[in-house]
Amino acid sequence: MSGVTLASRAFNQDDQIFFARLSGDFNPIHMDPLAARRTQAGAPVVHGIHAVLWALDKLAENGMVTGEVSGVKVQFIKFIYVASTVMLNLRHRDEKSIKVELVVGGLTTTILTLTFGTSKQTCEIALPGVLERVVEREPAILIDLKEAAAQSGWLDVNRALTRIEGQFPHADSAIGARRVAAIAILSTLTGMVCPGMYSLFAAFAIDLVEDSNHKDAVGFSVSETDERFRMIRMNVSGAGMRGSVQAFLRWPPIGQASLDEVSKVVAPAEFAGSTALIVGGSRGLGALTAKVIAAGGGKVIVTFATGRKDAEKLAEEICGHTAHDACRVIQYDVRQDAASQLKLLETEVDHLYYFATTSIFRQKDGFFVSSLLDEFIEVYVKGFYDCCRVLSKNGSRALIAYYPSTVAIDNNPLSIIEYTMAKMAGEILCANMNRANTRTRVVVSRLPRLMTDQTATVAPATTAEPLDALLPVIRQVQSLGSAGL
Repeated sequence: MSGVTLASRAFNQDDQIFFARLSGDFNPIHMDPLAARRTQAGAPVVHGIHAVLWALDKLAENGMVTGEVSGVKVQFIKFIYVASTVMLNLRHRDEKSIKVELVVGGLTTTILTLTFGTSKQTCEIALPGVLERVVEREPAILIDLKEAAAQSGWLDVNRALTRIEGQFPHADSAIGARRVAAIAILSTLTGMVCPGMYSLFAAFAIDLVEDSNHKDAVGFSVSETDERFRMIRMNVSGAGMRGSVQAFLRWPPIGQASLDEVSKVVAPAEFAGSTALIVGGSRGLGALTAKVIAAGGGKVIVTFATGRKDAEKLAEEICGHTAHDACRVIQYDVRQDAASQLKLLETEVDHLYYFATTSIFRQKDGFFVSSLLDEFIEVYVKGFYDCCRVLSKNGSRALIAYYPSTVAIDNNPLSIIEYTMAKMAGEILCANMNRANTRTRVVVSRLPRLMTDQTATVAPATTAEPLDALLPVIRQVQSLGSAGL
């Protein structure tokens, strides 16, 4: 029966709310699209524990749990995105264990292994000291791994039990409702307590035990940390289980240099008289470019596709430190008609900085996905050309445009081949726009890997300082004007 699909489903936004209320895990990576886009996931993801409990419930419902469950082991390998179809596939089954995988689009996202046998009669793992109750109203903010090393406490199972009992009835029958609630609590532990806000749940392994001195609580204590991977391992015990949890402490969203910092390296009137449209300017390199030009006396119009709050916060910072009209904000989606959206411009622009992007690092089944290339071409090629075409047509002056390319073209990493191909196509387009004697002059540069939300990883990676890399480019672009065409 190996390879058989036992069940399938998609988790929607209502499911996210449902499980957050049951478990108490309201981490923004699951609940807030704008917050999730600034994580490694790039979009809201399903609670891993929700998917595990659904799988366990389906296994029991289908009669696959034929013996007494003595252990549960789970590895979270890849994200399950909201609204994606999840397949529960059987991989192995014998009298001692059963192994299944949760698969999305051909990718294994989660591995669940149940072992069968008599529940252990031993006591829980010893947890050091007197543990204090943790009340998880908001996700804990841990950044330094040293902060996590001292974490310990206990979480109330009864509250979760009253909410979750009966929601996974077949799992309740297989291992007991209290243990189901205890497993749900592991989501709250990682997502709200430790590591909390900046967590990535990696794995857990538990034994089911009969005797329990703490039937109404799950105690936890950090047992190991690894600075190389920002990994945290915790012992957990109580409510009929004992074992360990592994999670990663990811870096918080990347903040670019403040306007005060930028002003130290930019002359006050360096870019005076310029008006720049910065597409994709609400965060990251676009936001930094807006600060540089505004600090130099120029005016900027920042666009956003979905991050209105980020864009308005940036405009408030710029206008608060410079002129009150130094920064305006408009909504602009490069995948939609450019002409109708750019009608919102109330002033002519002479410079365009094109930082529009989509999520670059994707989970893929195979090294090349043609639909992903199509998506990247729409953003990095067609979107850029359409924006230039409309601005040039509507303007009385020639347009200077900046197209940020990437050193990935030189390195050609296999994992982002579609992105690299689209950027290569963008470079070819820019070269031909300059050859065609249009009223647009395009400056292209291949930027090194810079620290942004897109490039942030759990493990350390070599990145350049964004301001150091961008400032010479901005100065080159701003120095070009109509007289130079």
